[in-house]
Amino acid sequence: MPCRILRSLYLRANGEIPCDDDFGEQMNLGWVQKNAKFSPSEIFSNEKYQAIEEAFVSGGMPWGRICNHCALNRPTDPVDNHLRAKVISYFQIETTLACGLGCPGCSRSKQIRLRPGPHTLDMSRLKNLVDGLTSEGYAVHNIDIADKANHWITPISKA
Repeated sequence: MPCRILRSLYLRANGEIPCDDDFGEQMNLGWVQKNAKFSPSEIFSNEKYQAIEEAFVSGGMPWGRICNHCALNRPTDPVDNHLRAKVISYFQIETTLACGLGCPGCSRSKQIRLRPGPHTLDMSRLKNLVDGLTSEGYAVHNIDIADKANHWITPISKA
């Protein structure tokens, strides 16, 4: 697959669903609200996800320059939309952006200035997402807790 976005899901602490990790993070594909029912099928069939699949099928990249700079870009790999089959191979959860470690090369200090809060994941937001995945029959194969504060707990295993 040209990139893993059609087989993965990334939830940021503020409820944003970005276009995976790395350079694509700057593209927002949707939101998980704190107190509203979440439908993964609605998100995965929105105009942004449709544009991603259409671009890949036609041999292009959905976000042009952004995709070309992304470490996850694999332009010669075949297109396969796992999300249509209700399979999420890789579910990344950012539990917090609030970290004081200051590790070299970490993007946290820039992200915390640029991204809207909250900077710690509210459990009701995560519950809404998990409830939506469960009620709509999605299978999740791997979960990665990707907080910008505790790098010793990732990945945690298959779900």
